[in-house]
Amino acid sequence: MEFSRHIPGKCAVLTSNVDVLFARAGFPLVHECHGQIARLQCHLPCNQNTWEANAAAIRWNLSCGVFPVCGSCGEAARPNMSWGDGAFVHTEADERGRTFTAAVEAMQGAPTFVIECGVSPKSGLRRFSENLLREREEVFLLRINPDAESASANRSLTIAAGAETTLVRVFDTMRAFPENSHPTQIAKTSGSLIRYLLRGLLLRSICRRPYKQDCQCSAS
Repeated sequence: MEFSRHIPGKCAVLTSNVDVLFARAGFPLVHECHGQIARLQCHLPCNQNTWEANAAAIRWNLSCGVFPVCGSCGEAARPNMSWGDGAFVHTEADERGRTFTAAVEAMQGAPTFVIECGVSPKSGLRRFSENLLREREEVFLLRINPDAESASANRSLTIAAGAETTLVRVFDTMRAFPENSHPTQIAKTSGSLIRYLLRGLLLRSICRRPYKQDCQCSAS
């Protein structure tokens, strides 16, 4: 969240995590495509309703051997998240998905920086970022994954490292330069990893000046 505050424009998160930590951190727009552990649903399900989970009450009930139940049919309730069993009530997730899609569509034509962290090559999240990179010339992709392969298009940078370490280095570099710094100054002063990363969209975002050179490298 602290990182996103230093990049002008809107910020949206697409995640397969179900722990709602992005929302709790303060991100205004989060699409948890696999649901939320903080919501419950009927395990059958008998309807398409979901409701907020009272974590304290659930812990107390479980300690007494009592499970949450559906208010409609009395059957056991379960977290509103995808388990691959076909019983996931995706009403809430679909609504968040429509909001997320609308936000991404509204960004079309504007420089867009996609940060992809720890995404499996077969994941739908990987296909999302690859398609966005391929379809829009204004999109730049930073892929962070210890086992990542390079993106299939240019205007991208693949870093085979952990997300936290990489983002901390990027954030520290961004804070070290005043907003009116010239791109050449940043590129010459920063290390090789950050130099390549700061090309393209990050340079435009930090310096608020046009910069046409694309990033087409992979770093290890």
